[in-house]
This record gives sequence, C-alpha cells and structure tokens, in this order.
Amino acid sequence: YAKGDGQAHFFRKQTPLLFLRYILGLSILSLGLFFKQKLFLETIPVLLVFYILWSIGKNYKYIQKTSALFWLPVLQFTSDIAVMIGTILGIVVSLNVKKNIFQNKIISLFILFYILLCLSTISWGLPNNSHPFTYHMDEWAQAQSIRSLFKHGTPNINGSSHGVIFEYFLTGIYLIPFIVLHIVNPFIIKSPFDFMSMQLRMFEILRLNTILNGALAIIVLGLLGKKFFYSSNKLTALFLIGTPLFLLPSMIFKYDIALMFWISLSLLSTFLFAKTPTAKQFIFTSIIYALTLSIKLSALPLLPLLFIAFFLFYKYPFKNIKILFYGLLAVVITFCIAGIPDLILGKGNYSEWLAANLLVNPSQMTHNLQIGNVFVYLFFQQYPALFGHVFYIFFLISILISIFYVLKYKISSLLSKQILFLLLGVLFFAISLIPLQIGANSNRLLVFLPFFAVLTSFVFSILFKRSKLLITIFIILVLFQALEVFSWVSIRMLPTPQQTASAWIAKNIPSGATIGVENVPIFQSVPDIILKDFYYSQYYPKAKTQYKYVVLDGKSTNFPKYVIISDLPSVYNFFKSSDKKIIDQKLMKQGYKTLINFSADTIYYSFFNNTTSFYFGAIIPTPIDITIFVNSSK
Repeated sequence: YAKGDGQAHFFRKQTPLLFLRYILGLSILSLGLFFKQKLFLETIPVLLVFYILWSIGKNYKYIQKTSALFWLPVLQFTSDIAVMIGTILGIVVSLNVKKNIFQNKIISLFILFYILLCLSTISWGLPNNSHPFTYHMDEWAQAQSIRSLFKHGTPNINGSSHGVIFEYFLTGIYLIPFIVLHIVNPFIIKSPFDFMSMQLRMFEILRLNTILNGALAIIVLGLLGKKFFYSSNKLTALFLIGTPLFLLPSMIFKYDIALMFWISLSLLSTFLFAKTPTAKQFIFTSIIYALTLSIKLSALPLLPLLFIAFFLFYKYPFKNIKILFYGLLAVVITFCIAGIPDLILGKGNYSEWLAANLLVNPSQMTHNLQIGNVFVYLFFQQYPALFGHVFYIFFLISILISIFYVLKYKISSLLSKQILFLLLGVLFFAISLIPLQIGANSNRLLVFLPFFAVLTSFVFSILFKRSKLLITIFIILVLFQALEVFSWVSIRMLPTPQQTASAWIAKNIPSGATIGVENVPIFQSVPDIILKDFYYSQYYPKAKTQYKYVVLDGKSTNFPKYVIISDLPSVYNFFKSSDKKIIDQKLMKQGYKTLINFSADTIYYSFFNNTTSFYFGAIIPTPIDITIFVNSSK
C-alpha cells in the first residue's frame, strides 16, 4: 500500500513524521557512537521504551488482552519498516529512470558529457609515486576532516579543514561501502607516504562524490526551472556545464559543489512550499535549509530567505506566525544535530576559524594588493573570467530583465513572487561576500550558480519565444563560451610546472645538493620531486634523501646554491610586499641568476583572460611560474 503511495507521490501526514522519528533515532545513535557520548547512548533505550509503550497505549483499548503487550509493538515496528521501504520503493519506481533518460535524451547527454569530462582528469594532481599530498591542499584537509570526525568526533583539529560537519558525515557514510569491500581504508594511512596507490584510489572515489553532487544539482535545477518557471531544463544544464566556475570545482574533492546541490534542493523545497503553502511543507523546507547550512556556513543568507518565503508564500502569515516559530525551531534543532554537535558537546571550537576566514585573512590580503579597487576588479575582471564572459553577461542581463518583470507585474502572481525570491537570494548572498573583500572569489561564488542557472534559463526561454534570430545569435555566443571553457580545462590536460620542473631538476641538479625552498613548502607549489623529497625527510629524519633543504622566509640571509620560488612574477604584479619579493631582492644582491623558469601552459587561456584572473581565481591549483635560481660561485 505504501509503495502505491510512493508511486503516486501521495504522502499521508503520518509518513514524514515516521521517517523523522527513525532519522532522529539513528542520528542520536550515530552521534553517541561517533562522539562516544554516554548521554546519547543511554537516551536510545529510554526512547525505545517510550516508543513501545506508546505503540501499546494507542491501540490496547481495541484488544484488551495480555498478548497485545507483545504483539502491538511487533506490529508497530513491522508496519513502520513496511511503510518506509514501500514508500522508498514507490518513489524509485515512479522515477522510471530508463524511461526518463529516453524522454530527456538531450539533458541526459549533457550530464553524460559533464561526467566524462570530469572523469577525463580525475587523477590530476592526486598523490602518487611522484609526489605526496594533493595539488589542491583543500582536498587533503577535507579528507583529513572525514577521518578526524569518525575518529575523534570533530573535524576541527589541526591538519583538518575546520567547519560544520554534515558534509564530512555524509561523505564518510558514502565511503563505507568502499571500506567494507576493502577498496580503501583511510584509517590505516598514518603518513602521506603510506599506501600511495590506495591514497590515489581514495581521492578518486572522493572526487566521484563531487561529480555525483554536480550531476544531482543539474537534475534538481532543471526540474525546478521546468516545473516552476516554465523554462527549458536543457538551458539550465547548459548554463551550468558551460560555466568554468561549475566545471573546474567539479573536478576536485571539496564541499562547494555539494553546497550548491543543497542550495538547489533548498530552492526546490521553497517553491514546493510556494505551490502548497502548508505548515508541514514549511517545516520540511526549514529542515532542508538547516541541513544546507550544516554543509557550509556560507549558506547563512538562506535564513533571511526562509523568513521571506514564509511571508511571501504563506496565506495569512501574521495569523499563523506560530508556524514560523515551529520552522525556526526545526532549523535550530536540525543544525545542532547535523551541523555543530561537536561544538555542543565541547569538542569543537569555531571562533578562531570564523575570525581567520571572515576578518583577519581577507583584511590582511586585501590591504596588501595593488590592483586598485577590489570590488571593481572582481566585478569587471575576475567574475567574467570565472563565469565565462558570455554567460556572465547573460546573467547580468537576466537579472535586469527579472527586475523589470517584477516591477511590471509586482507580486500579483506566484511566478513574480518566485522571481522576486530568487533576486533577493542573489542580493543576500552578494551582501554576505562583501566582508571577504578579495576573498569574495573562486569557490565562494558557487552559491550564486543555482540562482544564475534558474534565472538565466527562465529569461532566455522567454526571449527565444519572441525571436528566432536570437536563437542563432545565442548559439554563436555559446560556441565562444565553449572555447573559453576549453581554455580553462586544457590547462588540466597539459603538463604542470610542478611536473616539468621536477623532470628538469632530476637531470640537472646533482644529488646531494642543498636547495632553498619557501616557507611553507607544502603551500608553495614546489616541483613534485622537491615536495616528495622534502617531506620524506620531515617524516623520516634518519632516511637518506636525494637533496638537502633550507627553508627560507623574508628574514633569511644565508642562501644555498640553488633556490626555488613559485609565482614570483605574479607576486611582483599583484602585491605590495611579500617574502617572495624580499628573498628575490636579496638573491639579486648576492649575485644569483635565473637558471630556468617553468610556466603553466596557458596558450589557449591567454586568448580570453590574463594571469591575474588565473592567479586569484584559484580554480586550478597550479602555479603560473616556478623559477630556479643559482649562484655559480657557491
């Protein structure tokens, strides 16, 4: 019976509560096991006893026999399991995946192209026999966070990527089948040099998780646009896949694409509430918002949007204000359980992390820049490069037309209300980025993509109905955008400066030589051979390495014969002061010469953008230059 309900997408009021009961119970049990908290573990038996007594109490009056004390709980648990399994099976059957793929051939091909393109460079920059660590150290830190969460009960420890825990928890659950099947085992890796082939597999599997979230985001946003904005899901998919900002982060393991998926899910839930404004749907939407916030705190602008959704879409909101408070209570409870349970249990500390990310780092970096007004630079140079110039212009045009649409129709229709909601979403997220200054860049812009995809596909779906000529112009411009996207992706398909410099060093710098490297080497994009050799000496001090090393900073005065500095031209162009500049000036005074320079292959990229956008965009973690200096007299 429940399977039929699932197929029909008919959910009785008891069904969500049933799922909620078991999700809550499993969450408490999981928290107890992972955080080793007796309070949670002792709560489960108490809740179980109350549940059994409740199952007896509500139906005993119909039986009034002693045997009912046994059979009523048995029937309760049996029916619970039957309803949940049946509902899930019904929903899966209703999706009719095979039929939907054939009915939506073009969007299915878009998603297949997206997946294959991401898979084509899935091993790029990952730990292997040539180098430990990942090129993008955020990947390494986030993998450490998963291990720390399941081992220590919190990701907020040294060596891990600090923050709220829900995405780390979900990714840990995702890894369980691979661990059970002995494909990977993160817990046996004690150093960056252990089980290199397993590390490579593990990061490939983690990157698959990112690709999965990206594909789900395309599907959800396509469904959202088609169902609520009468736009083409093909256009929605095109605007996402054709955007460097979406495509390049999809190729690494980081929680930003997952956050984008959850923001998309939040929007879908919001518009379902707009269509059927009930208390149950609002509370469900509130829970989705809280889970999204539990992925990453940069989703904080969703909270004022939740208020707006209630007053914008709920009938007689002031007469039903208690529903708003129920929703906010659901947000608080869900966020505490899914987002910050380690903080509540005294295992996490977020103050230092928040201060560093929101206040100290952005302010220090921005004041040291020499690129003029930061926001002018971001708006006119950086954002066009990350969105792609064509799609960025499309986005701005779509915002203007959407504003005009709202002003013309005000909020007389549900559609105009929904457009207003999306515009306010863009505004709130834009405001939230202002304190980050130059940090309002790179992966932090992914929060805009759900709004960008839906608004732009909505506007262009309308425009295409009015002009056939516009379709031809659109196709030509999209081809130009495709070339710009290729110019980004091609950099990942060509040898990196770390690789080319590494091969040269092995052939031309004699074994046993002392090499100067910048502090901290792991964050300086040093050549692969240097990275491996240097950190091997750190983890195994008694082991013999190919070279000896001196770690340099701005205070250093004694330099070895060979010195390696990365991104030196970029630092001279963009920063007022830097240890790199100071080291370089001291080297020149001491008679050092540039022995050789290795540059990223940006032959196609340079047709569309400059190195400033590449450097600050940081969506491909490779240096622009690696320079090797030598003093022949030493």
